[in-house]
Amino acid sequence: MQKKTIHKTSLLLLSICWLLSCSSGKLSKTFEWTATDCAPLHFPARIYFGSLHYGKKNGTSVPSGKTISYGWGRSGTAYASRSLKEVPHRLDISYMSFRENKYYGGSFELPKAKMEQLLEQGFISIDALTKKEIKRNYTEIVVGVAPGGYVGIWLNGYNNSIQIAGFYAEETEIDFERLVPNGITDRELYVSNRVREVDAIEREKPIPFGLWETYAKTFTWQPSIKGNIVKDVFLLNSKYYNGNQEFLFKSDILKMDFKPRTIPKYISINWERQDGFRLKSNFYIDEKEIFESFKTLIVDSEKDTATLVFNFNATKDVDVFLKVGNTQKQLENITLETYKSAL
Repeated sequence: MQKKTIHKTSLLLLSICWLLSCSSGKLSKTFEWTATDCAPLHFPARIYFGSLHYGKKNGTSVPSGKTISYGWGRSGTAYASRSLKEVPHRLDISYMSFRENKYYGGSFELPKAKMEQLLEQGFISIDALTKKEIKRNYTEIVVGVAPGGYVGIWLNGYNNSIQIAGFYAEETEIDFERLVPNGITDRELYVSNRVREVDAIEREKPIPFGLWETYAKTFTWQPSIKGNIVKDVFLLNSKYYNGNQEFLFKSDILKMDFKPRTIPKYISINWERQDGFRLKSNFYIDEKEIFESFKTLIVDSEKDTATLVFNFNATKDVDVFLKVGNTQKQLENITLETYKSAL
């Protein structure tokens, strides 16, 4: 009979996790994750304090004390490497929005059950070396802060990201000298210097309050590929205006489904020619046109379903249109780039 060998280290880790997670006889689920931060490009912010609370008294700090502005939904600083922890049930956050010269703060209950489900499921990705599909896990909880007090929460993994909540913090006041140490006392000068780092054209534009909440709105829709390359498509990568990112592989593409998705910013389609040469077609989607198209065609967001169609013709030109029922609208402002696929 073949014997199973369990290393002492594994037994020790399992015992520690059991002791830390068990209270009143019930074993709590733990996952490997860390916390990170973000803020929208051109809208710098500085987190004063942030904590993701889990269990009865535990918490993980959200990175703080630096100017952040590297993109909405994009992971940034991490204080520590990933470790096994329970899923957080509450976020406490306070931050400064430099473009407004305002402080915001709040405490928010997180959708713990939804996060647990996603962390258990993971997602399908592709191995860069073997080119085979593999299961990966979400490993980061991203906390984003934006003007107007909007706070976004994402689960982020290898090339996959999904926003799981959005809240509004309230305007508040924080001791400026504690927020910005090192002897800086002139708040107006400090703030103006941070704003001056923003591109001159961008900082002259009005702040689009409510935009990040609009980005987070979902519609029930699916992408659809038509034409003679359908059977040759092996990867579809979608990036969304709210920071989400989704990879679909051949098995998913063949059984494409309608589900709640936010509005796409970029979609790439990887496909293989009959001679084995692999290509990648990148579609950059105009923000104004796509949002207006969804708004015009979807009358009842609870019932209507939409299809974003990519119709490849014989010369590999592509018509892109949004279809809802018997009504469709062609997208005229799509930018298309096609080149050799690295996968």
